[in-house]
Amino acid sequence: MVDPDPRNNSQGLDILTKAGKTAHFGICANKIDAFLNQYLNKGMAEELG
Repeated sequence: MVDPDPRNNSQGLDILTKAGKTAHFGICANKIDAFLNQYLNKGMAEELG
């Protein structure tokens, strides 16, 4: 999952790429989305207040 937070703006991917690492997307995506959405949605709801 690419971090949807605009403050990060996918910087982690850039760091990995510049270090010569390969990032794979979509592996266990459904499980990861289900786990992270509870936190991501909570944070977004608090920001929108």
